[in-house]
Amino acid sequence: MKAKKLLALSLTAAMAMSMAACGGSGADNAAGASGTDVQTTESSVEESTAAETETAADAQAVAPAGDVSIDFEDGIYGFVGIDKTVNPVADDSTLSVADFAGSKALKVETNGKAPYIGIQVDALLGDKASDVRSIEMSLGIENPDGQFNAVSGKIYAFLGVENERKDGDWSVYLETANPKTAVYELPDDMAFGEGNYVVVSLETDNGKDAGATPAILYLDNIAFKDASGAVIAADTSAEFASAATGDDRSNLAGITGEVEFEGFAAKGDGWAQDGFDMTEDIIAALVPGSVVEVSFTSESGDLWLVMPDAEAGWMRVGDGTNGQAVTDGSKAYIPYEMIAEYCGDDVLTWGARMQCEASGAWEVFGVKVGMDNE
Repeated sequence: MKAKKLLALSLTAAMAMSMAACGGSGADNAAGASGTDVQTTESSVEESTAAETETAADAQAVAPAGDVSIDFEDGIYGFVGIDKTVNPVADDSTLSVADFAGSKALKVETNGKAPYIGIQVDALLGDKASDVRSIEMSLGIENPDGQFNAVSGKIYAFLGVENERKDGDWSVYLETANPKTAVYELPDDMAFGEGNYVVVSLETDNGKDAGATPAILYLDNIAFKDASGAVIAADTSAEFASAATGDDRSNLAGITGEVEFEGFAAKGDGWAQDGFDMTEDIIAALVPGSVVEVSFTSESGDLWLVMPDAEAGWMRVGDGTNGQAVTDGSKAYIPYEMIAEYCGDDVLTWGARMQCEASGAWEVFGVKVGMDNE
């Protein structure tokens, strides 16, 4: 892309020198002919651009290389990595730099789960990190199956001394608007500082939900801008370091031979329940000595199960009134024996559905059933 710009500038300079060397009426005629050709070409370009704009009316222009903090043209991407502070069971995606939409971009290939990509803002910008008021980046997708499917995700910014999380949304809903520029505006009273970072996720993939191969995500042309809109230069030699979650997991022994409850991802407000029908493999894995492991976040730090269709009646399990789920704030363990105490020893009497609930707003990222390591 940069080479093309330099070539265009060189040709323009050569034409100017050639015209200056001509004299008299010949020079005037040459200038007139040249002017007519340029005008016609510009008119064609304007008509073409207008047509493209009408075709993709809601497409946002991708920031041009050289007008951004990071364009990946040098192939460097050590300042990004897999983040698991937002979602502890985030996809262990494969990262690389590849050609996309006419330039180099960060390529994110998933293994079937939602990708969460961390970007070290403090390391990239140093003292200038506090000047950032907005972030722009080009986000595009490639559908391996060849059929375009809409996607959406979030930009999570961790700000201030408390690493307070503030979310923003992005989406690519039209093939004609792929890639699309996402813009994240910082809250007025907050700023990036030491230890702060950004996480870009792809959480809704319509193609994947319909059985297609998960979309490949591309990130490009990242621009950190100050209050005046000026782009802040980034030091791309910075190295990504996984952010510490601060979770104490010493009370969790772990599970083995786990079976994953495919598709179990849900969220709700405090005291709201949501979940999914149990599949045959999950029911078969619920045996004496097994544990239900739930990866989650909640405002209150707690989470438990609800068995709404049990023959013994609607049951809360692990909420503290009938047994306490073991939790570290990001994972909760509910053993088979705790569920059996209230729903009976026969799993087939537990009903078809398993739900989650917490005393504060909550989100579940995954559920597994396995044997307790202890």
